[in-house]
Amino acid sequence: MAKILAQVVAIDKTVKSRVYSAVTELHKKAQKSDLYSGMFKEYAPIKEGGETLPAEAKKVQLRSDDVLKQARTLWSEHWDLEASKDWSNMGAKASVEIDGAVVIANAPVTFLLFLEKQLNDMRTFVEAIPVLPEDKDWNFDEVQGLYKTPVRQTHRTTKEQTPIVLYDAVVRDGQALPAQTQIITKDVLAGYWSQTEFSGAMKRADKEVILARLNRFSDKVKEARHAANETQAVEAAVAENVFRFILGK
Repeated sequence: MAKILAQVVAIDKTVKSRVYSAVTELHKKAQKSDLYSGMFKEYAPIKEGGETLPAEAKKVQLRSDDVLKQARTLWSEHWDLEASKDWSNMGAKASVEIDGAVVIANAPVTFLLFLEKQLNDMRTFVEAIPVLPEDKDWNFDEVQGLYKTPVRQTHRTTKEQTPIVLYDAVVRDGQALPAQTQIITKDVLAGYWSQTEFSGAMKRADKEVILARLNRFSDKVKEARHAANETQAVEAAVAENVFRFILGK
C-alpha cells in the first residue's frame, strides 16, 4: 500500500535508531576474529588397543558473508527510507495563507520545518523584550524615537544655619550678662529639579499584538506543513544498486 510523506517521516527516527543499534551490535561482534575460526581434531593411538582420547571441535560462529548480508539488510532498510523521504520532499509543497492572502507560495516541506523552529525562536526573542513600566504615563517622541514621561518637578533644599537669641543681654546686680544665642539649622528652598524619563521599551499592547500575530502565523505554517506531508510518498529503492556495486553481487 502506498504511503504518504507523513507516514514516512513518522517512522524515520524509529527505523534510524533501530538500525543504528543493530549495526553497532553487529559491528562489535564482527570484530572478534575468534568467532570466525573453527577446528576439529581427533586422536589415533599408534598401537592397537592404545589409549584413546575424545575428539575436540570448535564450530565457526561467524561467516563474513553472513555478517555483510545482515549489515546489507539493515542498511538497505534505512537508506531506502531516507531516499523515499528526500525524494518525496522534493515534491512536497504547500502555501501559507492567512485571511485568503498567500504569504508564502509553494513552500517546500523542509523549509516549513525550518520556519517553524525559527518562529519558535522569534517568539522567545520577542517575549524577552521589556515593556514600558505601567506606573508612569508615556508619550512617544517622534524626534528622538523614544517614549518619554511628562516633566515632573521636585524641589531641592539646602541646610542653612541661623543664630537665634535665647536670652537678651542684661545687667544684673551691676554686672552685665551677655546675651545667650544658639545656632539652628533649617531646610531652605534652593531650587527645583525638572525630570523627564525616557524609554526604548515596548508598549505592552504592541507586544501582545506582535505575539498574537506570530502565534497565528506559526499555526498557519504548521497547517501548511501537514498539508505538504499529505503528498504521495515516492518509493525510492537505491540501496540494492549500491551494494551490488560495492560487494560485487
